Amino acid sequence: MQQYYDQYHTTQVSTTDRVKIVLMLYERAIALTKKTGEQILAKNFVGKAESISKLLAIISGLMDALDFDQGKEIAVNFQKLYQFMFDQLLVLNRRANPQKADLKPLAVVLQILIDMKEGWEHVVKEHHAPPDQTTLAKQHLFHVVVR
Repeated sequence: MQQYYDQYHTTQVSTTDRVKIVLMLYERAIALTKKTGEQILAKNFVGKAESISKLLAIISGLMDALDFDQGKEIAVNFQKLYQFMFDQLLVLNRRANPQKADLKPLAVVLQILIDMKEGWEHVVKEHHAPPDQTTLAKQHLFHVVVR
């Protein structure tokens, strides 16, 4: 019995660490998205390009962390969201002189990031609740989406 507890505890700690990293990436991406909008309004186009470059790296990292073997449809859906955000940021980055109107796609990216972060936070909260069938299913989500 102790062996199963140790295995569960190790998996739980390992999974929690990975999820914390994902949450930190979302937090950084949200902050950079807001900063990018401020840089566009201030006409700081060099800063905008640097922030978008960092955002693209974070989103690429999130895409690379997806486990399609276990995640299947969930991982595919996450990848589609990440790819959409990536594409929006690439278009914005190519604009030499973005205007206030260019903030709309950035606002969409920001909202997606916020929604995804809140979803992960909800899963983390449920993960620390006493196990029931719903919690056990959500624990499986950790293994499915995050390697």
